[in-house]
Amino acid sequence: MTEPVNVTSPYLPPLEEVLPYLEEIWDSKVLTNGGQFHQRFETALRGRLGVPEISLFSNATIALVCALQELRITGDVITTPYSFVATSHSLIWNGIRPIFVDIDPDTLNLDPDRSRRPSRRRPRPSSPFTAMGTRATCKASRR
Repeated sequence: MTEPVNVTSPYLPPLEEVLPYLEEIWDSKVLTNGGQFHQRFETALRGRLGVPEISLFSNATIALVCALQELRITGDVITTPYSFVATSHSLIWNGIRPIFVDIDPDTLNLDPDRSRRPSRRRPRPSSPFTAMGTRATCKASRR
């Protein structure tokens, strides 16, 4: 087999539609956070969501690390190993110990019944991330 088999492929608009924006960025010489497009997007997103403040992150790993710090999560957190590695990394980088629980074979998400077993002695926070766009069983996870 000489052709790669792509699991997914990004959607890219026609280059001629993007070039004017790239030229504007190029002319500003601001290529990192805080640039005009960053500021415009924050303003538009705040308006769309109806919130007074919002923060944009370069990737979900950094967003998770910051959210865990802001929530002052400590100790153990129930999660699944069937997630992108950033889930576990963000916990470990915050000094939090991930407690891995198996997934539901039908949804591929954290199994709520199994997630309650390790926490019988004391409640623990959990991070029930969804797998590949399937709905999380949040109601069951809240019990």
